[in-house]
Amino acid sequence: MRTFVGSLVVMVTAMVFIGFGGCMKAREFRGGCEDYLELAGRAATVEMASMYLQRALGYMESNNLTSGYCDIFFHTPSSDLGLWYANVQGAYNETQAMLAQKRHDPGSIRQLDEVNLLVKIRLMTIPEKAWLYPHQRLWVIGWTVVFLGLVGAIIGCFAKSVGFSS
Repeated sequence: MRTFVGSLVVMVTAMVFIGFGGCMKAREFRGGCEDYLELAGRAATVEMASMYLQRALGYMESNNLTSGYCDIFFHTPSSDLGLWYANVQGAYNETQAMLAQKRHDPGSIRQLDEVNLLVKIRLMTIPEKAWLYPHQRLWVIGWTVVFLGLVGAIIGCFAKSVGFSS
């Protein structure tokens, strides 16, 4: 029984550390990138959208979210960080081009063009579990070890109570 309690304490401690680490990483991603992309999507002007996109791109570049996949096994376009980064970079470049054209010839940009660009930015999606990259393998391995440890402890306790102990 002491072995089971010890194993349980170790597994619960591991769960707390893995869960806390994941929560902190998700919170960091939300505050450094996801919130800025949402603000860019809700921006009232192209200038504001450009500023928010620039901040999100800064986070993406400093955290190496410019290439790779969020998924471990199934590499799909929806989990491709390279495509996502190129999409955000392209939206930022479009805002910069529109702002430059607006400074050069203020009458050449129609309000409809600005609204279309803002709608395009609003429709951008974030790959699921992008906050976990590049630690997704560690995340899966950690939770697998915890799960197998708990199953092993339960089986060991059951085997001991039935009389299958060595």
